[in-house]
Amino acid sequence: MGAWGVLSGTSAAAPTFAGMISLINDKRAANGKAELGFLNQDLYNIKSWTDVTTGDNTCSPCKEGFKAASGWDPVTGLGVPDYASLEKALADL
Repeated sequence: MGAWGVLSGTSAAAPTFAGMISLINDKRAANGKAELGFLNQDLYNIKSWTDVTTGDNTCSPCKEGFKAASGWDPVTGLGVPDYASLEKALADL
């Protein structure tokens, strides 16, 4: 058996979030609704996120980076999606 490793950042987040949207699209299709399209504006307008307000992505050798803050920030974006809340909000569009 292979060794365990850690996967983080957009390499983990993007396919995970895409899977969430795919599951929501399946639910919409089962209810006779169209697939979701361009979601950016909707994602900013719905409250389906846990805001991450601490931490940073500062680079040790260069001492530069961004800090997490309340609301949108360049480190955590909108935050961590709450799937149940996201599913409900997007299923109702």
